[in-house]
Amino acid sequence: MNLSKNYIKLSPFIIICIIMSYTIFSFVFIENFVTIHTYLALLFIGVNTIIYFKNFEWGIAFTGILLVLGLFNLVVFFTDIENFSVGFFVNLPNGKTEIKTPRIRLAVLFIIGLYWLLNRKVFLNKFKQIINRNSPSN
Repeated sequence: MNLSKNYIKLSPFIIICIIMSYTIFSFVFIENFVTIHTYLALLFIGVNTIIYFKNFEWGIAFTGILLVLGLFNLVVFFTDIENFSVGFFVNLPNGKTEIKTPRIRLAVLFIIGLYWLLNRKVFLNKFKQIINRNSPSN
């Protein structure tokens, strides 16, 4: 694979690393507190980096998983936990009930969009490999 194409495919991971660098800088110099979600993000970014060195395509697939975890704030790349959710009310016989979407991090959603545009073929191929490996043989 062409080296410049690899750099383009790495761009979502590089964006995450830049955001995490700012977050670490902020925690050290601005005295914000660190959550377990931030420590998990650092751990997964470290694991993702090792996976990139072992097998580039698996690193790309793991970046997609990492972004999904970040979307739902299971790992946090930013200095704060920020959620976005859309909801509406439904009139039921026992009163109004609110129905909401899951809380997501909007900035990570945009990074996932970039990731999907650049890496969807690699991610889907690796996903198919996992499914085919775990499916029962006839």
